[in-house]
Amino acid sequence: MDFPSSMQTRVFTHFFTLMALSGAVAFAQSASQSNTPAGKFYVADVEGVAEVSAGGKIEDMKEKAVFDAEGTVLETKPDSTISVVMSNGVGLNFAPETKLVVKRFQQDPFQPNREDLETEPSISNTRVSLIRGAVGISTGKLVAGSSMVLETPHGSLNVLSQTAQKVAIQVSDTTTTVTVFAGAVTLRLDNMGSGETLTPGQQATIKRQGTGQLSSITVQPTPKDLSP
Repeated sequence: MDFPSSMQTRVFTHFFTLMALSGAVAFAQSASQSNTPAGKFYVADVEGVAEVSAGGKIEDMKEKAVFDAEGTVLETKPDSTISVVMSNGVGLNFAPETKLVVKRFQQDPFQPNREDLETEPSISNTRVSLIRGAVGISTGKLVAGSSMVLETPHGSLNVLSQTAQKVAIQVSDTTTTVTVFAGAVTLRLDNMGSGETLTPGQQATIKRQGTGQLSSITVQPTPKDLSP
């Protein structure tokens, strides 16, 4: 499935203002009543219909709801979007008809009433799989020892931890498109190889050449209609 340029622009730029610190503050406030806020995600915004499933149980997403993250499947329906914030401060904005699986999200405990919301509150290890659709990712500075890997059917990307990140990923039947607005990510073909690092102003397309063949990466400047 390919999204029109207008949808790309909405998903790939709108989440910058919606997420980041405001989302982190909201999560911290909601988690303040819990002794174990780590390892969860907070639903910051819902437009339309979206579902979260885990252990065979499916629930509609509602604003301000909090869920355990690891092992969940998040899915938006047609003409629907969601924005969620992980307990490590990572914001995710979902386009319509997007499906993402949280394969791993483990995080060290932390105190929710913290003041530094620009840096991750504790070490975390995240691995998610974008099955279809498009997501925008906004992070603060990940602390030393943390890792964040996003897999797609065509390859994977590793979010580097030195600086805050703003990255967009779109998956169609044959390609994965990665656009970096801030920070840096390393791309790997079919979860293999030495990888290629993308920096702000660059967009990469990972394309599978055919059945049984490895993918290839093409790097180009970010299209002007996607520039924030």
